[in-house]
Order: sequence, then C-alpha cells, then structure tokens
Amino acid sequence: MAYRTYHLILLSGFLLAFSPSKADAVDTEFKVKAGLIFNFVNFTRWPKTAFKHKTADYVICIIGQDPYSAIFGLIGSQTIHGRHLKTLKLADKPTLDALALCHILFIRLKNKTKHHALLRSIKNLPVLTISEIGDKSEKSMINFVNNNNSIAFVINRTAAKRAGIDFSSKMLRLAQSVTGGQQ
Repeated sequence: MAYRTYHLILLSGFLLAFSPSKADAVDTEFKVKAGLIFNFVNFTRWPKTAFKHKTADYVICIIGQDPYSAIFGLIGSQTIHGRHLKTLKLADKPTLDALALCHILFIRLKNKTKHHALLRSIKNLPVLTISEIGDKSEKSMINFVNNNNSIAFVINRTAAKRAGIDFSSKMLRLAQSVTGGQQ
C-alpha cells in the first residue's frame, strides 16, 4: 500500500500541471508513465560528462510510437536540478550521434531484435534507457511492467552502472525489483 501511496504523491504535482481540456485528450496510462519518467529524472544521477554545461537541458528521446512528446511539452517550463526537459523524437534506426544527444531514451519499439540491438549499440553511453517491453531478458535500465493492473517498474542496475548512471535509494525502494544489487 505504501508503494502506491508514494507513487501518487510523486505524480500528484506532475498531473496537476495539466489543464482539464488537455488531460482529457491524453490516455491515463501515458500520463502515469510520463509522470514516472519525470520523477526518474529527479532521482537519477548522470556522470558530469553527460552534459555539455551546468545548465544543459535533459533531453528525453523517444523511439517508436510517441504519445509522450505532447505530455512532456506541457511541463517543458519546469526544471529539475536547474535543467529543463526537452523531448526529441528519433527515427526507428537513429545514428549513434543522434543517440549521444539523449540523456533519457524511451524505447517503444515492438520488434525485440531491433530493441536489443539498439541497447547494445549504446550500452556504454550515459543514457538512461527506459522501455515497456515486459521481457524478463530486458536489458534496459528501467522497464515498465504491469503489476496487477497497475504500472510498476523494474531496475537493472548492472546496465546503469556500466553507463555511469546511478539511482537514489528512494527510487530503488519503489521499484518492483532491482537486479544488480539494491545499494
């Protein structure tokens, strides 16, 4: 119960940013996942080399079907740790240069082979990878999963550590499961 309550507290500020007319047009599942991604940014630490300067924007890149850019556009003026959020829609086969611009890569590809190939190509870049493929062999750092008709997430700390990314202990406690160690 505490798990769901904490999620609601984290998401409440984000969801209040939507005007009723805009919120009606966006599916609830997408809003919840976007709220979680917004909070993942808040509770993730990137290496200093991931940013060109102290106030560089967080760039959220989306590959595949994209109902999220509109949601993130609504909160673009908010800052996290002094940085704005910027979204970038990438082609299904982006170049490594395009991927290097991303701080967060939300992969929404249905083809698992392409999905895994993409993850292999950026495994050492300081890019937080998020997906919703629900595959036990998933190598994304964060994977959305269905948990009794609610949205949960699992964390792969091994993949994150390889890219120099770390998560706060609060985020690790909220995860449904963590591979690669809790602390």
